[in-house]
Amino acid sequence: SAITITNNNVRIVGESKDDTIIQQTNSGADLIQVYANNVKIENLTLDCETHSAQAAYVVGDGQTSGSPDTSVGNFNTLDNCRVLGNPTAALGSGVFAVFVAGASYSVGAQTLTAFRNNDLQQGNKVTNCYIKSPWEGDGLSFSLQRLGSVSNNVVDGTRIAYYMNRNSKVTENEINNSASTGISVATPHKSTLIANNVINGSTNTGILVQPQVEHLPLIDDDYINSMSIVGNTIRGAGNNGIELNNTKNNTVSSNTIHAPDNHGIYLQQTSENTIGLNTILDPRADTGNARGSGIYM
Repeated sequence: SAITITNNNVRIVGESKDDTIIQQTNSGADLIQVYANNVKIENLTLDCETHSAQAAYVVGDGQTSGSPDTSVGNFNTLDNCRVLGNPTAALGSGVFAVFVAGASYSVGAQTLTAFRNNDLQQGNKVTNCYIKSPWEGDGLSFSLQRLGSVSNNVVDGTRIAYYMNRNSKVTENEINNSASTGISVATPHKSTLIANNVINGSTNTGILVQPQVEHLPLIDDDYINSMSIVGNTIRGAGNNGIELNNTKNNTVSSNTIHAPDNHGIYLQQTSENTIGLNTILDPRADTGNARGSGIYM
């Protein structure tokens, strides 16, 4: 079974990532579940790779769907850990390595209302970790959060996914060889910062912003705006370098995009953006289907 933490103010500290290894031997179980506040886990290896287990680290409220409790699951930190995700995820098992899940809202109207009212978990962080997963889905999923951050991590083989967050940031991460996008942001969102990340060799778009289809129709425009995508370096993206879809009033500035397989920056159904000081090198050379644009609107 999983290590489930329900007491506040717990700290689990290893001697080092190399010397302290926690391994889940039950393939049907998560490794660590945090249903509490002010929990810090650091200096460990969390291994769900060896026995093809479920998520290595989960933060939630521990409630059943439709009975959310945002007083639980706040101000927790995963720091300086090595996280090894399920190696069979690439075969379709769909397993997160790290899942900051948010409170247990039902999909649809209840979740949209919670986002609109800012009734979200807060202050959770994933920092200074190495996270490995082969899954083309959300290797590191950060959902229904406010004032949270994913920073200074190295992510190998998978993507960072931000779902319906407010005033949260994705900064200073290195994402290598993702099986899908590098960083995926699902709208609605509010005041998201994506800054100074390095994305190498993503199979799809480097940074992708688009609607979260499980929660359509979108709520009004005031809740899908104000993102800053600044200072990122994207190399060899398998589709576009940066793509914005159904969002507005964003800043895309000072990014460097090398050799995308489609466009450098792609804008679709988006308005009132500030695009400037970006460097786009060697977009795809052929001109069929409008490929090869630096910026395509």
